[in-house]
Amino acid sequence: MFIMIFSLVFVTSLLIVSIILNVRFFSKLESVIESIESSLDVIDDSYRRVHKYTTHDVLSSEPIVVSLVNDIKVVRDSLLLTANILAEPFNPKDENEVDSDD
Repeated sequence: MFIMIFSLVFVTSLLIVSIILNVRFFSKLESVIESIESSLDVIDDSYRRVHKYTTHDVLSSEPIVVSLVNDIKVVRDSLLLTANILAEPFNPKDENEVDSDD
């Protein structure tokens, strides 16, 4: 009888500890998600500004200007790639899309 009560108390205390740790983990996870969402907003604004500048024709043929515009285009593409990578876990998969992991 004593062993059964002890086992019940032990399992109950483990459950309580698990619940407490899960609540803490969830609150930290929510904080990380909010940080990622605000970072995505900043990346989105930056991408729009950079994209606007890269769509204009370059009026100078100086190598430094052409190189700078090309670097800005690379940064624009990197911003888009970074935003897509960060947003991927939060985007629901299309039901018709075949999962490549299977």
